[in-house]
Amino acid sequence: MFGRTSVFYEEPAVQFLNVYTNSRLAALGARMMSLPYHHARFSTDHGGGRLAYNMNHPEAQFSVDVRHASEMFTPDAGTLEHWLTERYHFYSIKGERIFKATIAHTSWSLHEARVESINTNIGSFIPQRSSALAHAGASQTTYLYPFEVKGKYVK
Repeated sequence: MFGRTSVFYEEPAVQFLNVYTNSRLAALGARMMSLPYHHARFSTDHGGGRLAYNMNHPEAQFSVDVRHASEMFTPDAGTLEHWLTERYHFYSIKGERIFKATIAHTSWSLHEARVESINTNIGSFIPQRSSALAHAGASQTTYLYPFEVKGKYVK
């Protein structure tokens, strides 16, 4: 689970605000590059077109129940779903250096989802209503390539 914002510097990318992972090793490695990764506990329950997803961290809790509202699809270029999921670069600042990382993964397969309930203390930017835009996707294997220094960060 993550919070991010989209950025554009040479090409579309993201800047992560917070990332929660169930891998202590991933969180440790990412934090060494000043990425805002946190270890959290996750649980899922799914079946019959329903998904219950829970994330628990000492400072952040999130739970959502959704129902599939469409068949599985791969987003077409030019759609909002494609724009939200097909980002292959992200940026990080460590000390005075700006780093760019490149990732690779196959295109996401998604379901449109109808939110049945949502509860969180993460932030007011997460809609607390059933009309929230939501998608559900299968697990995704992602490959990370070496970071490149892209510039100097000046406060």
